[in-house]
Amino acid sequence: MPQSARFDPDRSWEALDRRIAVEKSPRRKQLLTQVRDHMQTEISGDLDGVMATLVDAPQYHMRGLGFDMGPKGREAVRVFYRDMMAAGNHRFMFDIQRIVVDDHAVVTEGHMRTKTTGADLIASGATEADGEPIDPDASYLSENLILTVWPADESGQLVGEDIWFGSTPGTVLTRMSDAS
Repeated sequence: MPQSARFDPDRSWEALDRRIAVEKSPRRKQLLTQVRDHMQTEISGDLDGVMATLVDAPQYHMRGLGFDMGPKGREAVRVFYRDMMAAGNHRFMFDIQRIVVDDHAVVTEGHMRTKTTGADLIASGATEADGEPIDPDASYLSENLILTVWPADESGQLVGEDIWFGSTPGTVLTRMSDAS
């Protein structure tokens, strides 16, 4: 992310809004809107709103770099999001660079950026960022390249998320300026 760019989670769905505006297929527009609504409610911390975008038994797969995990079933997914929101980890910025959609799924690819405190990084075992010791009083930006497949059922509800990580979460860290 360019040093001059601001961390603004509420810009995460701008690429989806642009695509929705030009999409001609009602079904594809429906799926794109469902993904956008899911993202908006997740980033805003609206647990009931997130769950309303999902099927009754959602399946999540987080894959890449030797792992495959994720919550399975409605209660496990609810707990996953509840815990994420309680920890403040729902305020990420997803800079979507590519969107692919058909009548069964949406695919988004881009950079996921999460703001983290130095104290939290140290607690998780990190010791340095950009070759410098982590300052517990500073904020850091963690960045991952991710690709997410958002499958949907016939009614347009999301079946879950299949996420592939391009780097291990938390390994690409940059100290943020006070203006970020």
